[in-house]
Amino acid sequence: MDLGELISAAEARCVRGTAAGVRVCDVTEDSRTAVPGSLFVARRGLTHDGRAHAAAAVECGAVAVLTDDPEIDLGEMAGRGVGPKPCVIVPEDVSLAAAKIAERFYGDPSSKLTLVAITGTNGKTTVAHLVHQILNHAGVRCGLVGTVEVDDGREVAPAMMTTPPATELSRALASMVDSGCGACAIEASSHALDQRRVAGLGVDVAVFTNLTGDHQDYHKTMDAYAGAKRRLFAMLPEGGVGVFNADDAGGAGMADAAHAGVEVRWCTGRPDTGNAPVWRVRTTGATLDGLGLEIGGPEYAVSGRTRLIGAHNAMNALEAVAAADAVLGRAGMDASEREREIAAALPTLQAPRGRLEWVAPGETGPHVFIDFAHTDDALRAALESAREIVPE
Repeated sequence: MDLGELISAAEARCVRGTAAGVRVCDVTEDSRTAVPGSLFVARRGLTHDGRAHAAAAVECGAVAVLTDDPEIDLGEMAGRGVGPKPCVIVPEDVSLAAAKIAERFYGDPSSKLTLVAITGTNGKTTVAHLVHQILNHAGVRCGLVGTVEVDDGREVAPAMMTTPPATELSRALASMVDSGCGACAIEASSHALDQRRVAGLGVDVAVFTNLTGDHQDYHKTMDAYAGAKRRLFAMLPEGGVGVFNADDAGGAGMADAAHAGVEVRWCTGRPDTGNAPVWRVRTTGATLDGLGLEIGGPEYAVSGRTRLIGAHNAMNALEAVAAADAVLGRAGMDASEREREIAAALPTLQAPRGRLEWVAPGETGPHVFIDFAHTDDALRAALESAREIVPE
């Protein structure tokens, strides 16, 4: 792709060299993977400074460097006079520019998928996996990017982080498009939102699970932490859908971040509180064999037993259904078709690995569960759910 066309997506300027006639064959943030024709993103990270590796990337053949440092050292290779000198591209925000450039380079894949992004302190992984399961069961091929694994449409591989860097994210989405996916569910962590990793994507449906204390070593304050998550809902376009946990005190603030024209879907596990068009869930029995659910929305209601363990998963299932319903609607299904597909999917739903995963049945010893709970609220929910379903 032409470098001038590529950087026009990011409102960046070339301060050294020229972009005219320069062809870019790859975008990378890792100098070890740079090849002849690469655009190297040299930005500061939490533990490493990518600018220190710009010279190594140029030595490997990088033809352009995206950075916030106009005087960046590109090493001896840049001045040997062999071929055009590498371009130095400087935008106002390197992370935002990298996200936009990655999307442009890979053909704007998020615009060709119905993208569901989930944020919140707890429940992101489970909701993402449930959306992925419902849509695939309904015949809408759906990719997945999350903490446990990545399904890029070609293969399912273990994930390295909750939300990968923008270059890797857009590459995965492009693979999904090439493989015939029509949708994707991604986890959007607060770090990723703050660092603009998803800022170049077109998000169609955004889900808020809950907000409790976490990542204060990074964000420093709860206001900053919540502000990072609100960015996801500000990304929704007119006609987008926001799914919010009405039972969490942070839901209203997240909904306020959405622009006018965004459809708001409130989810609650409480009894009827009025005539608002909300989505509701009621548990009909939590046991070691699964969780019975009655889920109702503005147009239909479904019920059935799932393979989910723990009453806390009722809200996760409800938000996944509300989000999947929006995707199925965009796929052209009317209310009766959506009702049929979601009802059929309910009995197949199961939590991802490490989410109150029952690994020993307790026939001759204790029941053993594995859970990823890493906050006080998540641990409390897991323990309460286990106490409720394990016999005395």
